[in-house]
Amino acid sequence: MVLQIIFIRDVAERCADELTRAGYTPDPADDEDTIYTYVSIRHRRVRASTRAVHKANYTVPLHLASGEQQLLAKVEAGGDLWPHQSRKIGNLSVEDGMLNDYGIQHFHLGTTPAPCRPHLIAGTKELLFAIVKDRDFYAIGIYDHNAWTKQALLDVVLTTWPSLTEIYATKDVQGLARNYTDDEVMKLRAAGINVLQLRPDGKVQMGMGGGVASDGRSIAVRRETDQFIDHIEELEQVVAAALEPYVTDGRLPSDAPVRVVWDKDEVYAFPTPIVVRCNLTGKLVIPPL
Repeated sequence: MVLQIIFIRDVAERCADELTRAGYTPDPADDEDTIYTYVSIRHRRVRASTRAVHKANYTVPLHLASGEQQLLAKVEAGGDLWPHQSRKIGNLSVEDGMLNDYGIQHFHLGTTPAPCRPHLIAGTKELLFAIVKDRDFYAIGIYDHNAWTKQALLDVVLTTWPSLTEIYATKDVQGLARNYTDDEVMKLRAAGINVLQLRPDGKVQMGMGGGVASDGRSIAVRRETDQFIDHIEELEQVVAAALEPYVTDGRLPSDAPVRVVWDKDEVYAFPTPIVVRCNLTGKLVIPPL
């Protein structure tokens, strides 16, 4: 039985449609790249959700006080934070090195729409850096645009919320011959090299963002994409087994195409001719952007 089951194509088309509806212009190299791009945007873009705000002990410059208050109010109310994010958030091919390495997001603190890009908030020279979880927002502090590899941010996280760093401490490495400077981390990150760092508590820590691959892409996103594709291929086998009796008794050609179709909140796989529909609702889930 050689049913034409290529669910990755259908999932990629669905991901491309969702990206287009969100205002992006996908131009992928192939189906796998489409899915990677979708996962990458989900990883970079903070989804609207009510979050508890936790603030480190930092000083807010007077000219940014209103902007910081407005942003944190949006965080607590579950507002859309996308307009405050990177000016490059709309570029599908851009990677956020700081997020990929340190697991830290940055937000602009303007209070009005940007003149040339009204869908974004006005940009600011200084940014609020934060770790964003599903239900929590950890505001680390306000720094300039040169803070992308500043280890002082990691020190604040360790001092203020040590529980956030615990799982990233290595167990087998007891020390390092040397620690890299912020500038050295910047150069190594640009080359796709991940750096272990000796933290003030004496523990050696890996990046909280999961790491940067040799091509500059996110290792965490690559892993999530690979796991999702493996799951899609497993579902292909499940559907093929469910359709085998229909091929055996002649109701379905052995080379029949099988597609995945989304019907509002339900997902089905069905062959042509449609002799049966396999319900994949809850089994094939593309999380929203």
